[in-house]
Amino acid sequence: TPPMPSLLRGFSAPVKLEFDYSDQELAFLIRHDSDAFRRWDSLQTLIARTIERGVPDPGSVRDLSAVLAGLTDQPDADPALVAEMLTLPSEASLALAYDEVDVEALHTARERLRTVLAAALESRLVAAWERTLSTEPYRYDPALAGRRHLHGAALELLSVLHAPAHLARAETQFNTADNITDRLAALRSLSAHDGPEAQDANRRFRRDYDAYPLALDKWFTLHATRDGEDALGRVQQLMADPAFTLRNPNRVRALLGAFAHHNHIGFHRADGAGYRFIAEQVLALDAFNPQVAARLVKCFARWRRYDPSRQEKIRTELNRIATTKSLSSDVYEIVQRALA
Repeated sequence: TPPMPSLLRGFSAPVKLEFDYSDQELAFLIRHDSDAFRRWDSLQTLIARTIERGVPDPGSVRDLSAVLAGLTDQPDADPALVAEMLTLPSEASLALAYDEVDVEALHTARERLRTVLAAALESRLVAAWERTLSTEPYRYDPALAGRRHLHGAALELLSVLHAPAHLARAETQFNTADNITDRLAALRSLSAHDGPEAQDANRRFRRDYDAYPLALDKWFTLHATRDGEDALGRVQQLMADPAFTLRNPNRVRALLGAFAHHNHIGFHRADGAGYRFIAEQVLALDAFNPQVAARLVKCFARWRRYDPSRQEKIRTELNRIATTKSLSSDVYEIVQRALA
């Protein structure tokens, strides 16, 4: 392979730099770069490029499948790094690269890529899950935390295949886990199957962690970020949960903030229902906590990146907020900046 630059190696500040690497050059950097961040960043570029092409078939992701297979096969690879590599960037972060975002096409391509990669890596993911099984009581240690991260990432990617064996693995992990990291990973995997096993695990998690606010925040976020046609309805139902209140800023961020900022396909519904719902919550919050309302309304900031129909629906909500009497200066400033 001819020499190629590994740009920004060792940088600690965010830098946006464009360089015309080929897919093969990116794959080489992912395999061989001595800087872990450069390996991860090269992979993000390759994933984004693959998704932009639409992922028509397994052959279109051959380079990506091969490089991830090589990573999972390395016995001395950092498990935390491998876990990050197996986790695809979110639709919200991928959308930042587009001048005009096709919400449905982006969602379809990302989901298709996850399925193709899970199928191509299935045996390796099972092996990674099995070798990271813990046989000792939970304790915090960076190395063990990395193993738990990989254990969960492998299981979550396997869950997209909807195979009974992987459902059984998720159920076993949920029932035997002695820490919240493993239980949450198992619950996310079970939720992808959306069957009776998931419903039972969901009820048990909610019951077992009722007295643990941080764990409940994670539970709310898990459900707020799950996609599907019922995403908005699920969030509305969760607002009726006794543990949810608009008076709790952490709970608002865990549910409403997670939905608006991280559930791309759910928030950007074509009918605009997601926009109307969040605008209503912004106004409700602004009456007693303008700072939290201002953070939430920022989800509308990039509205001009979307198609004309969605732009019009978001503009309507921004104008509705802007013309509300007694609106706080915190929210008014952000909304006016977005409209300008």
